[in-house]
Amino acid sequence: GGCLCDTRHGQHATTTTQGLPLSQSEYEDSMEIRVPANAPKVSSATTYSSSPDQPLLGVPLRDGTLWHLTAQDRFESVTFSLYVNGFTFSTAQGLEASVSFSPFSLVRNCRFQAGACAKLKSFKVSILEPDPCCYFAVRGLEEVQAEDDRSNWVLSLSHTILLIIDSLLPVSSITTDPVPGMPHTNRR
Repeated sequence: GGCLCDTRHGQHATTTTQGLPLSQSEYEDSMEIRVPANAPKVSSATTYSSSPDQPLLGVPLRDGTLWHLTAQDRFESVTFSLYVNGFTFSTAQGLEASVSFSPFSLVRNCRFQAGACAKLKSFKVSILEPDPCCYFAVRGLEEVQAEDDRSNWVLSLSHTILLIIDSLLPVSSITTDPVPGMPHTNRR
């Protein structure tokens, strides 16, 4: 079944259930973003890469067990680690995926309409809109606890993406005070 993402205010966006592959070789083949060889070279401008295969930095900020929606449309338990610039998740079979965020990554609450998936509190991590994306979920004995756990994960992921965005924007100040000797700025 499909997922209803960002279901606030009665607005529903139905999406497909496609997840990131779990093996590194499959990940590089199907998802790696490469800069074309004929891309213009600009030596005076700072450039950044938003490739999802950038190395993750530091130690995990948060670890936990989540449920990941596989390419076979079933949830499986994974060990999830959030880093300052992305995340990893691994299965009990030892398969691991590592994804670095771009400033355009999104995290959204979503819910499935039917089946066992509808009982989980799920969320979607979009690396590049509209695809690829990963679906994760939390499971709790009580619905309130599961909802809180999902909210905490979504907030942690969103905060990490915000830190990436903030790191790209230069610190600046804007003033609205009139400039002395410039009468046309007196109405500020």
